Amino acid sequence: MSVSRDLSQTMSTLRLCPPSRRCVPKPLPWAARFGAALLFASAAAACDNATGTELGGTAAAAGSGGSQASPQGGSGNTTTDTGGSAGGLSVTVPPQGLGQTIEGGNSGSGFQTFSLTIDGDAYNVQTNPWGGADQTSTAGGDFVFRVDAMQEPEGGESWDVAAFPSVYKGTAQGGNPTTDSGMPIQVNAITSVQTGLSINSTSATFTGNTTYDVYFTDRESYTSGGPDVYLMVWFDSHGLNPINGDDEQWNCRSDPPNYVDSCSDAGSLQVGDLTFYRFVGSNGAADVISYVVETPMDHWEFDLKDFIDDAVGQGVVGAAQYLQSIQAGFELVSGGAGLAVGGFYADVR
Repeated sequence: MSVSRDLSQTMSTLRLCPPSRRCVPKPLPWAARFGAALLFASAAAACDNATGTELGGTAAAAGSGGSQASPQGGSGNTTTDTGGSAGGLSVTVPPQGLGQTIEGGNSGSGFQTFSLTIDGDAYNVQTNPWGGADQTSTAGGDFVFRVDAMQEPEGGESWDVAAFPSVYKGTAQGGNPTTDSGMPIQVNAITSVQTGLSINSTSATFTGNTTYDVYFTDRESYTSGGPDVYLMVWFDSHGLNPINGDDEQWNCRSDPPNYVDSCSDAGSLQVGDLTFYRFVGSNGAADVISYVVETPMDHWEFDLKDFIDDAVGQGVVGAAQYLQSIQAGFELVSGGAGLAVGGFYADVR
């Protein structure tokens, strides 16, 4: 799924405007090292919860921080397939630094967990169609994972997430911890979390997003279930909005905002030359802080600690809490066939 282009290029326009209702997700199971060039195909999508129950008739993975869709629908742009890809998405060769050796994996329908070794490190892929999606996904090969087919269930709200396919290191909501992840680790002990993600979603037509989903818990002991805090870093959005709180004065209603920050009073964070707008809210009893990039991107390598430090400064993540997992994938409301993660890594120090 990695579409590798210079970050200065604008891939599409973010449309992050809330509907009149707020989405409350449901509970779900669930330096840089990208080496030589990587060629990968397409994928559909899935979400992050197989065992939870929906709260308040809204969706978004409780194992993912959560989001709400704009009634405007997807805002992605289609591209012409140039060959070698499925789902009508173009195949792009990532720049140097993104190619990885990927071993293991498999394909299947329904909720699946696939073990992968990426450049010698252990990762898992969770298909997680917790919202009732009928989907088939493949992990391993020339990509980390791809969604081969995806059909959302009928009915529901326009922002109900049907699936959250993701790759992760650590322990996700469904358990299945990876080995030698460097987690759990107390937040005040973290010196760096070098990570990178490459995807192809900016060129796709679907309703959903591409996001990191990072778990923090109050206690070091954690085997499964929802965390105490979700931290999300959004690479792009197609008609889906982050969870927010009433104190953010979210008043865009059903009209798309002219600027991302017009729907949030939580401010922004500058990381290098990139601007991320904060959205703070709750997913049930858990706090959620989301960082939405101003300009959608299909590849980025960065230090996640920049966001963790900011979340601590905002009083959302506690310095004494524990980092449990780092996940990245697609929250899918509708569509998504052809989405893929081309590369991913996380190195906790």
